[in-house]
Amino acid sequence: MILDDTALKNICDITNGKLTYQCFFSKYKFGHALFKESMSTIGNIITFTSSTNIGSLKLEKALIVCGEIYNQNLFGGVCFQRLFSAQLGSIIATLTKQECYVDESSIFIGAKQGSITLINQLKEAIGFHIIFSLDSTFEQVYDMSTLSDEQLKQFQNSIVESFHYLTKNIFIETQRDNI
Repeated sequence: MILDDTALKNICDITNGKLTYQCFFSKYKFGHALFKESMSTIGNIITFTSSTNIGSLKLEKALIVCGEIYNQNLFGGVCFQRLFSAQLGSIIATLTKQECYVDESSIFIGAKQGSITLINQLKEAIGFHIIFSLDSTFEQVYDMSTLSDEQLKQFQNSIVESFHYLTKNIFIETQRDNI
């Protein structure tokens, strides 16, 4: 699900007159609160753009991906997050025409770090954030503000589709009776 400004008002703080995401979902599950009856029993994903604060790091604009998968331990959650990040790296490589790879839990685009990743265990679920800078003034990570609005929306849709494809296929594979 791609969140709009109306939904962001419920999860962001106002900092300097601007909606700012403070990584709220690194502490709380969001599936039931946002999806209600349409919540997936395997996992849920949201994506949105906002200014964000990650500890002392402040980005004026970022693309934020929040995912949660259920009934997983931290090891399984980290494995899933890295596999999902590799899938996102393939999409980014197509959009930016640059080589992408995953090192530890971050996506690298060309020679620069392209994402910041947080992962936490939340009761019987794993929650993760993958955050991309859309802030051209922040030089430490790859600046994805070079994507057009259309490309950014395409990327967000691909993020959601990829998550659902991956969670569904992993679930189906775990249900096989390998006789």
